[in-house]
Amino acid sequence: MECSSIVSFEENEYHNCWEFMKCPEKIKKQCNVYLLDYGRDCWFFKEIRNGGIFRLYNGGCVKCTWFKKNNPELTAMIENLS
Repeated sequence: MECSSIVSFEENEYHNCWEFMKCPEKIKKQCNVYLLDYGRDCWFFKEIRNGGIFRLYNGGCVKCTWFKKNNPELTAMIENLS
């Protein structure tokens, strides 16, 4: 079971990635981002912790709508690198 890929986003509608992605309880209970309450910056916890900023560039987070909406400047910088 996975979280949904939600493409719509309204300003301040969601405060955490698990709300935006509509993650079920089963997933949330196994998710370190949820357990540590990193919902706004899930990308930071996941990617930086697991491999540094270079992994962030090559990882799935930069392609995520949640990441792009919450990090427009960083998204633009990363897109300019490619």
